[in-house]
Amino acid sequence: MVQSGSPQTLAIGMHDSPVGLLSWIVDMFQRWTNPAKELPEDAVNLDTLLTNVSVYWFTKTFASSIRLYRESNSWAWTR
Repeated sequence: MVQSGSPQTLAIGMHDSPVGLLSWIVDMFQRWTNPAKELPEDAVNLDTLLTNVSVYWFTKTFASSIRLYRESNSWAWTR
């Protein structure tokens, strides 16, 4: 809901902090893959997590990637 409601605010926070970006992506991966797992690395491989964070951080594409949540009407929580 944060992504669909305030994507630019979230993007600014993620753009300024690699640790914030890491924690956000780890949390999303854990929720979306297997929330029953206690540790994120039990739900998703650490290399996968770090690769995803690296791609967003080094290309500075987090803001554009979450903008679709706001612009799309097809998401269940926007109806």
